[in-house]
Amino acid sequence: MSLYTPDVVTVWVLHSESSEGTAGLFERPYDEHGESQASPFAQAYRLGWFDTDFAELHTGASATELLTDAAQQCRTLDEQAIGRLPAGDWNGLYLVYGGAGDEWSAPDSRPPMPHGVVDVNGVRVALVDTFYVLIRP
Repeated sequence: MSLYTPDVVTVWVLHSESSEGTAGLFERPYDEHGESQASPFAQAYRLGWFDTDFAELHTGASATELLTDAAQQCRTLDEQAIGRLPAGDWNGLYLVYGGAGDEWSAPDSRPPMPHGVVDVNGVRVALVDTFYVLIRP
């Protein structure tokens, strides 16, 4: 019996001068008819709908520290991702897990998106990569 469940996680780093309002970049607004719209993050990365119940925003420390903390649940994430972090003063992480939708279930099925640093309403965001991990139950 395995203590871990295999999964996939896509990682972005971000830098914001203030953590206030950062969460709003990942929240989907609703129009006057109650229909969900793409978040500013999803618009910037040209992403279709994905289930944000399978996404996490981590802020309040360096990206390296945040990855180390996330690795408490995602075994091997820190070992794989720390060496892939882009240089810079990154102080946040956004993680999307495979359960967010079929496009997130494997690195080769990830939707195409911009590489490099993307400005999302004044917050710098950069895709790190997609990694196979083992999730602690």
